[in-house]
Amino acid sequence: MLPVLLLAALSASPAGEAVATVNDRTVTSADLQARRDAPRPHGQPAPARPALLRDAIDAALLEADGYAAGLARDPEVAGQVDAARRRAAAERLVREEIAPAAAPSEAQLLELFHAGADEVDLELVALAGEEAARAARARLERGGSLAEEARASLQPESQRSGGRLAPKRRAELPPALAAAAFSAPLGSWSGPVALSPGHAVFRVVARRIADEKGFPDRREQLRAFARKQGTEQARAHALRQLRAREKVALDEAFLLSTAGRVEGSPAEMEQAVAVVGGRAIRYRDVAAELTRLFGGRTGVHGMGGKLKVDLAWLLVDQALLEKEALARGHGDAPEAKAAAALAERRAVAALQARRLGPALADRLAELRRTARIRIDEAALARALPE
Repeated sequence: MLPVLLLAALSASPAGEAVATVNDRTVTSADLQARRDAPRPHGQPAPARPALLRDAIDAALLEADGYAAGLARDPEVAGQVDAARRRAAAERLVREEIAPAAAPSEAQLLELFHAGADEVDLELVALAGEEAARAARARLERGGSLAEEARASLQPESQRSGGRLAPKRRAELPPALAAAAFSAPLGSWSGPVALSPGHAVFRVVARRIADEKGFPDRREQLRAFARKQGTEQARAHALRQLRAREKVALDEAFLLSTAGRVEGSPAEMEQAVAVVGGRAIRYRDVAAELTRLFGGRTGVHGMGGKLKVDLAWLLVDQALLEKEALARGHGDAPEAKAAAALAERRAVAALQARRLGPALADRLAELRRTARIRIDEAALARALPE
């Protein structure tokens, strides 16, 4: 097993200020910071600056050694490069084409402000049918008992509290009820309004509309929330369209049949559970996601077939985005090419480390003896101040 620090070194980002050169390769401040922040056993402190730098140098040496051994042509490396390019292309598709459509307008931001700041105090009863609700309203308008009517309410809080609800913000009410409650006259019974379940009659006891003087201070926070929410909705909409267009079918019956376990027979691991654009998503891909989520533990609730179905659909959706992104040319974008190049470097270094196995330490010692290593002490201090 590779040391934790070395594993972190092999997956670090190349961005940041140059702190060292190893032959013709650069070690950056981001490399060191990624190693410092890498997950480690509970209670184990972050390594000191010299250890972090040493592992960064070792990673650069392994990378060069792997390229010299021709590992860039290895099918495993090629697979990781292709996967990284696809992922980067899909991210660019979402960022450049899907997310911009979700940018909120000023009116939408103001609406969101009021959704979270306006409040209303209601008396409410919800009954199973519209006619029953109309009859209850008539009785209440004639002076009937709200508490008596609320005993039959389908709304749990109304039933518990005798029909008097706690103050509600716009966003806490179903849209139809919110629209009615913030426009109805104070003190009069209104409705019925269709809910799920039932139909409600209500009376507005008090209403508080937020002062818009507080809106400018919250605008950017609301914009970030709205952009994130809108992007998720736009992404989901795009995926529904892609699923329908590609007519993707998922072998849910097979996935459900594997409940309670992760690993399967060789044939099961190669079983295609879906096909997207001629590329099969296999059970081993789903199993790999489970292993990533649960760290290889077995016999836990998460091994149920329903979770595997959900994970498989996530893999399908990712494949759909990647296929669409490549078709739209996002795979040729500079960031996709950069992601592919970085993935190749990481894969070559990791593969070389695995191939060396027990000889890894000796090989690194040999490489260090002949390497041209230069360290910028000032940049190193800025990257990792002590």
